[in-house]
Amino acid sequence: MMETLTAPHRMLRSILVGLLLTMFGIASHPAQARGGVEIVSVQSQGLGITRRDAVLDGVREAVSMVNGMAIASQTSLAELTTEVTTDTDNAFLMSSAFMEQISTATSGMVEGYAILSSSEDTNTGLVMVELSVQVARYTASKQLDRLRMALSAMRIDNDVQDRAAAAEFAEDLQDGVIDYLTQTRRFAMIDRQLMAETQAELNFIASADVATRELAKLGNQVGTDYLVVLELRDLFTTVSERKMATTNRIRRKTVLTSEVGVRIIDVTTSQIKFSGTVETGRNEDYRSLAREASRAIGRYVQNSIYPVRIIAIDGNVLTLGQGGKTIERGERYSLIRLGERLYDPYTKESLGYKETTVGSVIITTVRAKHSNAEIEILDGAEIASLTGYEYVIRPIEPTASAELEAMRERVMKAKDQVKSLKDKFND
Repeated sequence: MMETLTAPHRMLRSILVGLLLTMFGIASHPAQARGGVEIVSVQSQGLGITRRDAVLDGVREAVSMVNGMAIASQTSLAELTTEVTTDTDNAFLMSSAFMEQISTATSGMVEGYAILSSSEDTNTGLVMVELSVQVARYTASKQLDRLRMALSAMRIDNDVQDRAAAAEFAEDLQDGVIDYLTQTRRFAMIDRQLMAETQAELNFIASADVATRELAKLGNQVGTDYLVVLELRDLFTTVSERKMATTNRIRRKTVLTSEVGVRIIDVTTSQIKFSGTVETGRNEDYRSLAREASRAIGRYVQNSIYPVRIIAIDGNVLTLGQGGKTIERGERYSLIRLGERLYDPYTKESLGYKETTVGSVIITTVRAKHSNAEIEILDGAEIASLTGYEYVIRPIEPTASAELEAMRERVMKAKDQVKSLKDKFND
């Protein structure tokens, strides 16, 4: 007979969602974790010295079949050591007390079970059972197909003099980066409270001289795909003085700048996928500087993994697959045409796509989940030809800006030549 759950058991089942969400590294995002729980019935086999041990082994196997070995290994079934005699063994195994122990040990993951058959090997004395087990399975929301990302505690370089200011700056910076990356809707961010549980380890492994595999271990520990490691390398304070001509008073101005190292670790492969330095500055207070730096770092991380794609083209107007606070009206971006996918000839690892800068765009409207841009410069092609390719946009860097200016000159020359030919033809 199938054992059913009493009211306390059903109550225990209610914590299953929280447990599974934590195991999958998404407990910090209940709003996004809109999956569901379904009860599935599976048949499993268990082997043990006693029938009780065999049942527990079979239950663990059932949990593994439904939710994976990683989840099954985190149950506490092995800790059940209740002693039973041969005479009462069968009754105990079918009792609500034993089922309650199993429910507790699996955090409500097991709804019930039935023993289909039981036999004993005369040679080994081991008991084998066949079970029908009802297991709760968590069904994740499609939104959780996003890459899971965690931000490690920022390491402050020993060369940074003002430690108190640096700590305050780091706190605001980390919050800003998490907010930015969450706004992109590309990543499922691991909550910093979860990361704080491993704070001592974080402070150690975030140092530049620690092996990347140790960083990957941390990523596995908190259930993430990518780990972003930040290092505050410098925090400059510059005070300038200027004498006012009219009043002879001395005017002092404080200017703050920062330099932050960024590493993105692929936890699965233990590889540093991207590494760079983000410099920001000329702000008059640390909060403004942290706001500027967090945006710059967020953009660096996003564009390293998921540059903003063009999802629709209507004449001169482009629709971008991103909006919210990550895009601002009036910003200029390079327009990039994607070509063939590139692979490392030795490791066969994908290196992304071949990219060709074909122009620039300016953001015109920003909405919650998408935005619009207009083509500012387009090199060597008519607007209509854009529909035959895939495109992304990237923030304009100083080198890219120079290239675009050169492109602008070529476009203007071409237009002048066309105009000249038209004038000659009309004459």
